This record gives sequence, C-alpha cells and structure tokens, in this order.
Amino acid sequence: MRHAEHAANQLKERENVWIEPINECTAGEMPDQLLAWWATWMSAYIDEAAARGWPPLALPGLPPGHGDERMFYIWRPVLIKLRERNGLFSMHDYTFNSRTGLCVYDEWEAARHVRNHTLMVRLGYEIPITITEAARGDGNSPVDVEDFVCWLEKVGVEEYVHSAWLWLGGKNPSWPLANLDGHYEAIAERLKRRVSGSSVSALVGYRVSKSR
Repeated sequence: MRHAEHAANQLKERENVWIEPINECTAGEMPDQLLAWWATWMSAYIDEAAARGWPPLALPGLPPGHGDERMFYIWRPVLIKLRERNGLFSMHDYTFNSRTGLCVYDEWEAARHVRNHTLMVRLGYEIPITITEAARGDGNSPVDVEDFVCWLEKVGVEEYVHSAWLWLGGKNPSWPLANLDGHYEAIAERLKRRVSGSSVSALVGYRVSKSR
C-alpha cells in the first residue's frame, strides 16, 4: 500500500485511471495453497484501496506464460469482486520461449490473454483484460514497429481487451527511443493508417517504469 499510495492519491480524482500495485510477483507453477494466499491478498487489497478512495485496481500483473484452470477456479470469487469494483485483470504477453514476433499470436505466448479469457468464460465469468506489458522475446529486442502494429490489430478485435501497452524498459540501446517522440509515433501513425474505418479500438499506451 505504501508503494502505490502517492500515485493513487495524486490520481484518484481523475477519470480513466487504474492502479497496478504489483508486477510479476507471482511464482511459476503454484500449488492450490499459494493460489489461495494470492486470492486472499488481492481481496484484502481491493477492500483497503476502496476504503482509501483510490482509483480501481489492475490485478494481479501476471508474468508471461501464466494462467491455468486451477488458477481461474480458485481466483473466481476475487476476480468477480475486482470486476464489480471496476477493476481490470492485468497480465503480460511476450514471445519469451519461441522468440518469434508478437504477430504470430500463439495462444501460449503473444495471445495468452485469449487463453486466459477462455478459461474464465469456461468457469462462468469474465473481466476486462489489460495487457500491461507486451514485447517480442523477453522485451530486450529492438522495437519492431510493424510486428507490434500487427499484434495490436489482432488484439483490437477482442472485445474483452480493455487496453494494451508496449514494454519499453528493455536493455537494448534502441529502447530509449521507444517513447512518444520515437517508436510510439511510428506505431500510432501506422495503426491509424491501417485501421482507419475499421472496428479496431485497442487503446495503446506506455508504462513509466525503470525495471521489471
């Protein structure tokens, strides 16, 4: 709560703000007991944030490759609670294992959000998803504008996707250019030209972060 307090208090009077208080904190293969611990933690955090008048939350900040039936079964009550508080389900899309482009849109990597949403629906619920990090490989490769635009076009037709964000904290020297004056302008212009007149409505943004 201390980590997010300043940002939450500064932004709580503004519209279209969500606080993502944790990032890739969950482990790899988690037993039911640990999944239940995270559900309890998220539930308490949701209540405390609401009591403090904070903006809605984006939880749990899943790292790439996460999401199975046990997770979405055990987390069902807390994710429904998060949705009722206008929260978002936050997660990351990378091609961490294959190192292919995002546009390949594999269900285990760059389209992991599709699989996670399917698992929720199978259990009788859903919640808007925000993809708070997306990048080719592990996020340290040079920016591939065409690949990211292609991926955004595919993400944009998924009605349950609230927003998508390009990771820009990688180690590659080209990444300092990945801001609103560099790659983002190129991405926005290509996306605007290619989807003009279509139904694609993916929101694109950038996260201010120095490390993962």
